[in-house]
Amino acid sequence: MFITCRYTIGLIAFLFSEFISLAEESNSILTKDNFVSRSSSRQFIVHGKDSKARGAVCVFCEEVKEDLLSLIKQRDRWRYPVVIQLRGDTTNIKSSSIKPSVYKLPGGSYRLQIDAFLGDSFKAKNLKDELLHLLLAEIILKSNPNMQSLSKKKILPDWLRIGLAEAIEYRKDRESAMLFSSIFKRGKVMSINQIFESEIQDMNSVSEAVYRTSCCGLILALLSQQDGPDKLRKYISSLAVHKGPSIDLLEKVFPGTAESKNSMEKWWALKLAELAQPTVTDVLSPLKTEAELNACLKIVFPEKIKGFKQQSTHSKKTSRGIMSFLKFKGKDNKPLKKGIGGEKREFHIDEYRQFISYPNLDKSLKPNENRLLFLSYRAFPLHRPMIHEYQKILLQIVAGNVKGVDQKLTRLSKLRALISQSTEDANDYLNWYEATQLKMRSGAFLEYQKTLNDLNRPLPPRKDNLSKYLDEIENEF
Repeated sequence: MFITCRYTIGLIAFLFSEFISLAEESNSILTKDNFVSRSSSRQFIVHGKDSKARGAVCVFCEEVKEDLLSLIKQRDRWRYPVVIQLRGDTTNIKSSSIKPSVYKLPGGSYRLQIDAFLGDSFKAKNLKDELLHLLLAEIILKSNPNMQSLSKKKILPDWLRIGLAEAIEYRKDRESAMLFSSIFKRGKVMSINQIFESEIQDMNSVSEAVYRTSCCGLILALLSQQDGPDKLRKYISSLAVHKGPSIDLLEKVFPGTAESKNSMEKWWALKLAELAQPTVTDVLSPLKTEAELNACLKIVFPEKIKGFKQQSTHSKKTSRGIMSFLKFKGKDNKPLKKGIGGEKREFHIDEYRQFISYPNLDKSLKPNENRLLFLSYRAFPLHRPMIHEYQKILLQIVAGNVKGVDQKLTRLSKLRALISQSTEDANDYLNWYEATQLKMRSGAFLEYQKTLNDLNRPLPPRKDNLSKYLDEIENEF
């Protein structure tokens, strides 16, 4: 009995020691860094020496994929993984490059890969653009598994790839929406034919911004169509195997956009007008709010007001004769401005004593009240209480109760001036910090520097007869 217990205890001790050794061996295998990380959905495989960088890229890729799938309303059912090779380091003083590739493997499978050579000019935006490029290629390959390799040509046209990236930013960042509205108001948005024919590598920074905004607008317009996300997925899947201009495929997949020869451009113009309309979520900056508020507080009356005693015809003619070489002023010493409906007299709200005796004052001030109401939805938060105070002041003026109005207007003017000055100081500080304190280059002015260098570079010698003759004359004299 004693021998049996002793044998049992020894066996348990042996098994326990073996278990400990196996656990230590497996733990060493798990903790060993083989320079490879995989994202949560297992689609992105990141290679690199820095484990933190690999983890950050995994999270970044998942966020980009989630934004894309949310935009086109598609479930996460990937078939081909995406391999990302990280080489170098962002602290290295050298240019960075990102190269996407698609390889066809034996057995009908595909390998989608991004080679990222990191440097101090590395930008996450460039990685995002190429990552969207490969994610869209993966959607194409799922629908067309037997097509040839895409590594030697563009997988998608620039406008589609850039438009989807900008549309994602449009939904996340309202500043891009305001940029779209400002470009549209200036009439700088491209036509559909210009969007399809343009090449982004031939553009400067200004034309590239217009091009990106136009591509974004086209994607948003297509998504707003009936069954827009489904049609856009169909368009993307068919684009790589379509023979002919991509605009023809667009008319085929989205039939409502091209019912006649010029109907697509008309449809595009109407959609642009809709997209350019600001919404209540587009909050204005402090300086823009100040400009809009100042416009709302300008009160305009026609020259001839019913029920208000005007100057006699003789005195008016005399005044015009004497003041023919100066600005003519009305009875209130306000210069008359020519408008669509004739000459008009303009006041600021601080000059309320000059127009408070006008008849039908409530109707004249109603447009200002409405404009203040609409501005309150989009105004900078610090301005909203002041807008409410101005609405109350307009009601006091209409009622003829001007007690304390001067004090209120003075106080509001001081508050507005304080906010404007603080905003300008903050802008000056940020500009100073960006110009002198940032350790990494933004790359925002590289194109300007390149253009300046090209202009300063001497022109190559010309070999035509006229140039040779002029060179000889110049050397002689």
